[in-house]
Amino acid sequence: MYDPKRKPFFIPFVDADPKDGDMPFKPSDAIQIPHTHPKLIYICSPYDPSNMDKASDQMLNESTYAVFVVRRGCIPMTPHLSVSFLRCMPDQEMVDRAVECEHQMIHACDELWAFIEEGRDYGMFVEIQMATLLNKPVHFFNKDFQEVKL
Repeated sequence: MYDPKRKPFFIPFVDADPKDGDMPFKPSDAIQIPHTHPKLIYICSPYDPSNMDKASDQMLNESTYAVFVVRRGCIPMTPHLSVSFLRCMPDQEMVDRAVECEHQMIHACDELWAFIEEGRDYGMFVEIQMATLLNKPVHFFNKDFQEVKL
């Protein structure tokens, strides 16, 4: 959702033919444009790569959560759809990289939304704790997509 309190970003006016030794732009030439980028939302939901039938259902759920996030005017970050398949690989290095990718996504997001219709698993607990330590807002939603307080 658009947040008018977010700081604007600046696009400098760049001279196409700067004189030798001149800066291509001066800070006073900057054009102020309101910051309109939607929030990046990390989708936190249960995932069990040891049971592929259950994991595929959980990935389908995550795509439903992504639609919910988009309808709320935000951009979804879907770890199960983008990197969690690496957790199923026999190579432990790939599993570790998948976890690191998920952690980097939490660092990059604006908020974490936890969908708790199936309960919470250990991975969700870790993600929620990480977001909390990074001072990211954490919101919880039930199976009816209603925000709940825990």
